[in-house]
Amino acid sequence: MTTQRKREIIENSPVIAYWYEGLNGHEVHKIEETPKGIMFYIKANVGTSNPTYHIRKVSMQFTNDGAHRDNVKICGKRYYLDECLRA
Repeated sequence: MTTQRKREIIENSPVIAYWYEGLNGHEVHKIEETPKGIMFYIKANVGTSNPTYHIRKVSMQFTNDGAHRDNVKICGKRYYLDECLRA
């Protein structure tokens, strides 16, 4: 998928959730279930003049006690779905 097509899909979808980080943040615009897994369509760094657009697969991180936390990686940092706020 081209960057322009990714941007078009994300910009034409409403914000359904977000992660807030001070003056910055990341918005989830679409969630899609595919044969590869659950994909999040994300607009990152919305508080800046140069936001970026991503499609990320949800992954799991297991802990020593057997629990797990679903997450996506955006710009090299892990964001947990249980910390995501609904819009």
